Amino acid sequence: MATNHRGPTLACRDSLTAIDCRDCGFSHLWPRPEIEPDFYESEFWQHYKSGAREIAEGQRDWLDMRHDDWLFTLVGNTLGNALLDIGCGYGDLLYAAKEHGLLAYGIEPSREAVNYCDQRGLKILSDTWESYSFPIEKWNMITAFWLLEHLPDPLAFLRWCHTHLYRGGALMLAVPNELSVEQAAANLVAAKQYWWLDKTHYSYFTPASLGNLLGRAGFKIVDSLATAQMENYILDGQDYTDNSAVGLACHAQVRARELAQTRDERLAEARHLALQGRGRDRVVVCVKDSA
Repeated sequence: MATNHRGPTLACRDSLTAIDCRDCGFSHLWPRPEIEPDFYESEFWQHYKSGAREIAEGQRDWLDMRHDDWLFTLVGNTLGNALLDIGCGYGDLLYAAKEHGLLAYGIEPSREAVNYCDQRGLKILSDTWESYSFPIEKWNMITAFWLLEHLPDPLAFLRWCHTHLYRGGALMLAVPNELSVEQAAANLVAAKQYWWLDKTHYSYFTPASLGNLLGRAGFKIVDSLATAQMENYILDGQDYTDNSAVGLACHAQVRARELAQTRDERLAEARHLALQGRGRDRVVVCVKDSA
């Protein structure tokens, strides 16, 4: 990780400032906010994301469909069936992987989330990737959804994934797609400017900076998907940046449309958005490109 952090300021809100760091090769908060050591064990899901579990349960059909689509994409790019999900939260992907017949394990620091996963009969370790203690040393697949942006040193994590994958193994990531044209346009009219800055999101990625980071870690991207361009709702007058009820209504529109599509239609649309560098989130499948 770079010891110097230099670059132009990209966004400021409250006490948060994101810079385009020339030393790291991606944007991040600087100075970095203080996060308590046990934050992800006892605070993140319990308080900071309070209510997220209940919202997810109300979207069960859509979440299962999305995870099924993503697993379909992932397993087609590697051999073997052993999957490790890092930062697995309440185990939604693990449950879908189990339904796919995969040998799926998860790592999650939140004690509350781990207990919930245990109740669902999922195989999970209450831990972090830095303190990895599974007897299985290498995997065919590793997934990490909305984890990379929380890490102050994402390159170290990607290199860790490279070490713990078999040659030809696949890594699947989902990260927020930041600094897009749509995001910049929406920021001009949003009630809450730079709403996407978050004290728990150290790092911010564009398609280029994410691809560069993966290459440095020894990965080759073989497929890219994108989620719906949520900023378009802001541009259409449905400003969810300071109103969670509007945000839920916008997501309901996305869910209804995607549930009415076939898998081929959803994946074709997701790949088209990704090719253009668009979408609120970027989902990539990459393979271990070196020994």
